[in-house]
Order: sequence, then C-alpha cells, then structure tokens
Amino acid sequence: MIRILQLPNTISRENGRMSVIMSIYRHIDRTKIQFDFAVSESSGDTYLDEIEKLGGKVFVIPSGEVSYKNVVKMVNMLLKKREYSFIHYHAISIWGVALNFAHRHGVKIITHSHATYFSDGFMKSIRNRIFSLNIKLYSDKLVAVSPEAGRTLFGKQQYIYIPNVINYKKYTFSRNNREKVRRQYNIDDGDFVVGHVGRLSKQKNHQFLIRAFSLLHASAEKYKLMLVGSGPLEDDLRTLVSQLNIERSVIFVGAKQDVTAFYSAFDLFWLPSLYEGLPTVGLEAQANGLSIIASDRISPELAIEHVIFSPIRNKSDLQKWCHITLERDWPRSTDVMRTIEHSRYNYQHVLDQWKSLYDMK
Repeated sequence: MIRILQLPNTISRENGRMSVIMSIYRHIDRTKIQFDFAVSESSGDTYLDEIEKLGGKVFVIPSGEVSYKNVVKMVNMLLKKREYSFIHYHAISIWGVALNFAHRHGVKIITHSHATYFSDGFMKSIRNRIFSLNIKLYSDKLVAVSPEAGRTLFGKQQYIYIPNVINYKKYTFSRNNREKVRRQYNIDDGDFVVGHVGRLSKQKNHQFLIRAFSLLHASAEKYKLMLVGSGPLEDDLRTLVSQLNIERSVIFVGAKQDVTAFYSAFDLFWLPSLYEGLPTVGLEAQANGLSIIASDRISPELAIEHVIFSPIRNKSDLQKWCHITLERDWPRSTDVMRTIEHSRYNYQHVLDQWKSLYDMK
C-alpha cells in the first residue's frame, strides 16, 4: 500500500477542496492507497472523525502557531517517520514550503490548482504568489480542476485537467426533503426559493446576491432567498438585508453538516462568485436537477445541463439577474444523471484519473 500526504490547508466540511478530496477518498481502494492530511486548521465542523475511520491520520499545527519554522519542522518530521510516495498540494499557502523538502526526500509532488485567483485580498495575493514560486521547480505533476484554474497557477505549462467530482446520487431530488425543509422554515407551496450554499465570505459575493434578490422580491412577494452557510460576513449581510427591508424573505440557515436536503427545497440556484475554480456546490445543485444562474467569472466547464452565465460587474447586472429569473420557467431536470454518466464528470472516469496521479491502475 502507498500513502499520500494531502496538503489542503483545512479539513473543514465547508471547504470545497476537501469535499472533492473526501469524495475520492471514500471510493478509492484503501487497501492500495491511503491518505494522510497535514493542515493548519481543524476547528469547527471537520472531516476528522471520518478520516480516522477510513484509516487516515490528521496532523495539525494550531492556527495560532502556524509559521514557516513550524511547517518546516512538521513536514520534515512526517517525511522522515512515514513513508510517503506522493505529496498532494492543494491550497496555495505556507504549506508550499513542503515541496522543497519533499523534493530533497525523494517524494514525488503533485500540485493541484483549484482556484482562478490567488486571493481576494491584495496582500494575501502577493503572499500566495510568493508561496507558489517553487511549484514550477519541484512539482512532478500539475493538475487543475478547470482550464481557467490551470492557466492561473501554471501559465503555459502543461497540466492534467481533472474536473471536480461528487457522489451525484446523494443529491438526487427528494419530494420528502423538499416538503420537510420548506415546512421547517415556513415556506409556502407557492413560494419560489432562490438558493445558495457557501461560506459567507467575500469570494462568494453575497452582497451582489442579496441586492439582486431585493429587485426580484420587489416584483412579487412569493420570492424567498435561502442562504446555507456561515462565515465572517454574516453580520454585515444581515445588516444589508435589514437595510433593504427584506428580512421576512431572506433565510439565514447557518452552517449545516449535511446540505443535501436543502437543494430539494430550492427552485433555482444563484452562484455569483467573484472567482471559483470549479464550484462543487454547482455540481451538487445540478445533480438535484436545479438550473443555475452563475457569475461569468466561473468556468464554463461547470455547465452539465442548465447553467446561464451572467456578469456581476455593476448595478445594471443586478437587474439582469432579476430579469433572467423572471423571464423563464425553471422546471427541474429529470434526466440529469444520464447526462452526467455520459460527461467528463462520470465518477469512475474521474476516480481513474486520480488513481493515475498516484501511478496506480
């Protein structure tokens, strides 16, 4: 059996990278391939228990103790004590120093690009670019979740395109889930629910989403907005909702360990992110049969069936999202699983691509 050291920076259930890694981890042959994780964030709702049940180890540097010195110390300790065949580096972060030492120890390096921006902050963007300088020097394999993510991190270098994948059947539409969730949150049968799942952070662009929804709500009170997730901007977003006088129609659900039931309660999914590599929530929504209106900054590779890409640049674009929603009917797809099976998102095909990264057939 070979062991892989995964470097995703966090094992949080709210992290898109981790949802993809875990989707692979659950289905890979763990008698042949085993994952360990080195991270600098493990608080809150995490995959720790599941990882340990699957046979993996999690090594943590507490968030207040993250430093170049401590990362180097942990990486060297892990590479000396445990026999890893690969380091799989996912998050552009201080963990990038591991590439230097993995190279010295003769461990092969896979760098996986998940995003189309280095950061949503200027200083963090500069820092992350510095962290990325050794990628071209030491990586044995380059991987990207979309062409845009590949170009962002690797430029003109050749890389392997492996789209994100999830357990699609888990997200199949359920009438029981729809009725249960809508009843729990006092949503009437005639209400039309615009849904979003994601961390309440700058990247996800909730301010645009809420302002566009306020225009939609002005056309009819039947429209509701349901936001599933938590994050640092929650107080600011609640204040904005109050200022727009739409409190009765916006539902802050908070973070949920399992979000599957909420997709069935939605009628349409909005995804106005400022940047994304390939958002797994977009795949989850489509697996449920939902149509999506998505930011034109998201990779076109997201579209499996019904995705409309729309700009998010200025105030007039707020009106466009409203008009698109009003101009169409939004029936659920009933044949999406067949489409997925015949697409690049076929689960077995993507699983085989991951196995090939580790030189396994």
